[in-house]
Amino acid sequence: GKSIVASNLAVAIAGLGPQVVLVDLDLGAARLQSLFGIKRPLPGVQAFLDHEIETLESSLTSTGIRNLHLVTGATPAPGRALPAADKQALITELGQLDGDVVIVDLGAENRDDFYDYFSRRALRVLVSGPEPAAIETSFAFLSGAARRAETLYGEGAREALARFRGRLVGNNTRAPEEAESGHA
Repeated sequence: GKSIVASNLAVAIAGLGPQVVLVDLDLGAARLQSLFGIKRPLPGVQAFLDHEIETLESSLTSTGIRNLHLVTGATPAPGRALPAADKQALITELGQLDGDVVIVDLGAENRDDFYDYFSRRALRVLVSGPEPAAIETSFAFLSGAARRAETLYGEGAREALARFRGRLVGNNTRAPEEAESGHA
């Protein structure tokens, strides 16, 4: 449900007036273009990784929704890990996109890339389902991010973590008890 949440969040924010760019970085199952019914998008993340385009800015595809553009994803490749140079180039490009709000949809396949994308200065939103395994994975991710901060910042880790701004979205909760698990 991460792609559904990301796309609906993008539509809602764009409806309020800011220019929104939605980026599909789910390297295992890029699907945002199909959610918006886009048949012929401009080349996106895959073209950038293949050095066919120089910037992601040149790949902004209109979604047909006012104030909302999409950068389409890469060709699905289960288990695909990005080389460090490609990951750093994508991080730099995300910061260069001309939008008031940039929403990035990451998939489970590029889990190791999460830390680097998630650590950028921004409001971070983590989407989790109510199943115990999903909540455990979210907790493990946040614990890993804290450990990575300790490694990167050493003595300054506590200060870096104090500046952390994040939100957890409990997706597909069906009962108050499931929602409470996310709060816990």
